[in-house]
Amino acid sequence: MTYARCHRPPEWSHSTYEPASFKRAKVHLDYHIDIDAHYCSVPHSLVGKTVEARITDSVIEVLRAGQRAARHPRSASQGRHTTISAHMPAPHRAHLEWTPERFRRWAGDIGPSTLELVDYLLTLPNWTVQFSVPLNIRLFRELDCPVPSSSSSSQFCPVPVPNQNSLCF
Repeated sequence: MTYARCHRPPEWSHSTYEPASFKRAKVHLDYHIDIDAHYCSVPHSLVGKTVEARITDSVIEVLRAGQRAARHPRSASQGRHTTISAHMPAPHRAHLEWTPERFRRWAGDIGPSTLELVDYLLTLPNWTVQFSVPLNIRLFRELDCPVPSSSSSSQFCPVPVPNQNSLCF
């Protein structure tokens, strides 16, 4: 083999090269950066730090100190999030285990009123916001609220609920 055959530069294909633009971004507290109103996750250890995003038509690569910290397919969905679970801190990953079925089982173990409240909250279009802190409903137990009768709507209820007569406990 000759030197020229062994050390020939690689053949460039126009289909493998994508022009890219770069953008500096500060990592938000929720370990996401804003790229054209779409939010891409980065490792949570980068919260508060400035990173550089390499943006192509198909991919977003997030770089920190010249090293790739994250890679996401590009999305045109504005106001949405693309999150890789490995980027989350451990408590946030544990939160992913709280599915609607698990919330119902947990609420049912507490009692029928709690199950009724959880069933209502799960019908809301943004139910994940209602449960952003998993087990938040456990406050009902810890607050030791009085259980109102169906005719007594004036009793103290620590949390606003849609129908105090049936859901406040």
